[in-house]
Amino acid sequence: GVGALREQLAARGWLEAITFAFVARAQLETWGMADAAVALANPLSAELSVMRTSLLPGLAAAVVANRSRQQTRVRLFETGRVYFEDREVDRIAGVACGRAVAEQWGEPARTLDFFDVKGDVESLFALADAGAEFSFAPASLPWLHPGQSAEVRRGGRVVGHVGALHPVLARRLDFDEDVFVFELDRDALVERRVP
Repeated sequence: GVGALREQLAARGWLEAITFAFVARAQLETWGMADAAVALANPLSAELSVMRTSLLPGLAAAVVANRSRQQTRVRLFETGRVYFEDREVDRIAGVACGRAVAEQWGEPARTLDFFDVKGDVESLFALADAGAEFSFAPASLPWLHPGQSAEVRRGGRVVGHVGALHPVLARRLDFDEDVFVFELDRDALVERRVP
């Protein structure tokens, strides 16, 4: 279940975050994720006027805030619901940047890369006891780096994405380094095969 997903990511050095389900439309527009966003009838403020269509914009903002506290390695994940005009979906997502491993005496510092985060995502597939049903294919999304990203499929159905943020978007979000993200439909990870 979801608890196992959380434990797996925590064991691999990710910290859990909780962000708002309400976001500014401008935040979603920056990512190109405002289509089919549900506007609130009586928003608390213009800053929180639509329901999130992805966990990533809020998580990325949280990572930027953590980076400003001189953290050399930040990995945040969240499980939560996203909202579209015609449906709601439970997702699990992560945003990471900085060093690949925590500082260790005598070990050279290595920067996080696509394969580190892809490995963390693959570790979640194993929990569904259906690792072989998952596959990666090239992704083409405006917010992902064209050469360092993939869509995640389970049995031919697209269930999420993993990769580096597009450099232009990363700069707009105030990152001065490579940022790696993943977002997956939670049901696809907890749906076990029926023997």
